[in-house]
Amino acid sequence: MSEALRYAQRYQRRKLSVFEQLIANEEVLSRKGFHKMSPWWKRSLKSFYAKEKASRLVLRVGRRGGKSSTLCRVAVAEVMAGEHMVPAGDVAVFAFISVKKAEARERLSTICHILVALDVPFVRRGDEISIEGMPICFRVYSASFRTAVGMTCCGIICDEVSRWRDEETGANPAREVLASVRPSMATMSGAHEFLSSSPWSTLDAHHDAFEMGNTKDQLVFHAPTWTANPSISYDRCCDLEPDESVRDREYGAIPMKAGLTAFFDPQSIEDAIDPNMKLPRGALEGEYVMAGADFGFRRDSSAIVVCHRSSDGSIYRVGDMLELRPGKGVPLKPSETVNAFSTILRRHDLKAVMADGHYREAICEHLADANMGLVDSPAGAIGNTKVYVNARSLFHQGRVRIPDDEQMRRDLTEIQHRPTPNGGLRIVLPRRQGGGHADAVSALVLALWQKGGHIVPHARAGQKGWTLEELDEVGDFERELQGRRLVEFTETQWITEDKSDKLLN
Repeated sequence: MSEALRYAQRYQRRKLSVFEQLIANEEVLSRKGFHKMSPWWKRSLKSFYAKEKASRLVLRVGRRGGKSSTLCRVAVAEVMAGEHMVPAGDVAVFAFISVKKAEARERLSTICHILVALDVPFVRRGDEISIEGMPICFRVYSASFRTAVGMTCCGIICDEVSRWRDEETGANPAREVLASVRPSMATMSGAHEFLSSSPWSTLDAHHDAFEMGNTKDQLVFHAPTWTANPSISYDRCCDLEPDESVRDREYGAIPMKAGLTAFFDPQSIEDAIDPNMKLPRGALEGEYVMAGADFGFRRDSSAIVVCHRSSDGSIYRVGDMLELRPGKGVPLKPSETVNAFSTILRRHDLKAVMADGHYREAICEHLADANMGLVDSPAGAIGNTKVYVNARSLFHQGRVRIPDDEQMRRDLTEIQHRPTPNGGLRIVLPRRQGGGHADAVSALVLALWQKGGHIVPHARAGQKGWTLEELDEVGDFERELQGRRLVEFTETQWITEDKSDKLLN
């Protein structure tokens, strides 16, 4: 006899309810080294099982809030104590549905450990666990509209519903999957459905179910990570995710709004502006130098931004930037654009620039002629989202310094984002009248994305007791004498003014 069954004798040999079985199992598991179920989980599950007619539990819980491990314990208690009248010759299935089968199989491994600890005999065959002497098994499925619908289900746990993706379509198939699998519980009066997920947006089936609230058929519960799992504090969540908007979603369990909202926090933009920053900036010893570019020739501008990352990686400073706009009816020429950008790269001893592959064929030959290379940015919409989310995180952490440039400030402020129905994120860039599509920001986020870069090998040595600040002033004066200016584009030609000739004459 298992320890869990011996525990049942304390209840005068009567059959335990599912919740009583869950608590009985919990006492055994805690003695055998399993982490204890949190008070929030106990209260929520007690309320659910106390409502006899409720067949669905909708859980909106932050990441690492103990959803999967707790629901595995619930599944075992359901099979051990649930009143499942399985027809003769049939086998009832307690189903786990996850975004991928590999993740669902992890739940089976957890159940195996639980059953071993409770001394409950079982047999595992592939994606199925059968309890010896019972016509019930645990089985896993991937979240797809092709999910098998012919089985008889005595319970369903849908894990991370907001994150489901169909491998072929890329869409969240939750509505189709739930519509297909729910009829499999029709003949099992004691079957329960558990919809569990950290939130994504207000556009998915999990959000719809949660917004229905408590009804005669379902209960809903919400908890941020630090409530559902007190071993992870709020401060720890802040350390894990400095980006407030991402932290609110992933750990605070607050879904993104469906409409357009500002992507960058306006205060973090203002905090990043250094009014004393002068460009071009010379990198210091040990700093890493990297560059990002956004190429456009007809409607959009072309822009390049050079960034200097401190030796300890704590601060990113804009070291140089240039934006070239096409004239009215006169597009930018790829050769001249690359030539101007190559001048910027050589100024910072760089041999390559990161850009997306949209104009690869148009610019690669010209980059090669200038002895420069092209580093591809992360591909596709997901890659584009990643570089923007990375930049937002750096801004929110106060690790970026940008010049007091009105155009860049406005573009950063006006960039928006919205969640997509398939669980993605779309970045919406502002478009200026007369051309321009926040191109300098597009270049900036690519520069901030790079983990490598050219390292500055030698420090600027002070001469005759001069400080580095005094050397900076000398450098500024020398550049003024030399008359260096950023290359400008007119409708007819590139103009580089050199005032030094005039001074000599």
